[in-house]
Amino acid sequence: MLIRALAATLGSACLVSLGSCGSGSDSGEASRSADQIYGDTLAAMRQVDHVRIVGTQTNDTGTTHVTGDVTQNAARIEFKQGSSDDVVVVVGGKAYVSQSGSPFREATPDLELQAQSATLSKTIDCAQKEHGKLTKGAVSTIKGIRVIAIMDDGKAPGAAPSITYVAVDGPARVIENKTTGRATSGGSTACGHSPQDTTSSSLDDYDYRASVPAITPPPGAGSSGTTVSFSL
Repeated sequence: MLIRALAATLGSACLVSLGSCGSGSDSGEASRSADQIYGDTLAAMRQVDHVRIVGTQTNDTGTTHVTGDVTQNAARIEFKQGSSDDVVVVVGGKAYVSQSGSPFREATPDLELQAQSATLSKTIDCAQKEHGKLTKGAVSTIKGIRVIAIMDDGKAPGAAPSITYVAVDGPARVIENKTTGRATSGGSTACGHSPQDTTSSSLDDYDYRASVPAITPPPGAGSSGTTVSFSL
């Protein structure tokens, strides 16, 4: 599943609820095939207004803590590693970058294209195109929510080996996603891929009840010129 490198510890079943606290009714999702569940999940995620995704991603430079407030067409993503604290804002077809408290600047065209994949609508489009062979795992419980595991073998351009945990009660939304290896080469820049990306693992949790602030262009953002590259 290519809902990408963002993420946080789920608070409780109510905080990361699928619409109400409690178990809800069995949607029958667990009885479907892996491909059917994957399709249902993409459809359910297209109905999401906003989500906070919090977690970690590990690459050749170490582990980065990532927090994203994401809507269908905008995103604000914070990357923290050591003393570095960088923010990317994607809104209105533009991307803006602040490095460790510096003023926001409009990103370079390549990074701007890459960053667009952080919005929900683009993430879902990319997930539809860039995945390998899907298999279904067992039903389990994550933070009080019953989920079904969908494994992607990552053997397709842009795909990465991963396990996505999808709710089986209520809408088939993503509850947790684990990437377990590097993406296969050949992925699109428009789907967040970069030759400099060395991400080898990530863990992302999804909070649909978090209050996501309005995402607007940073005031006084400068013109293009930022060359920093992030793994989205």
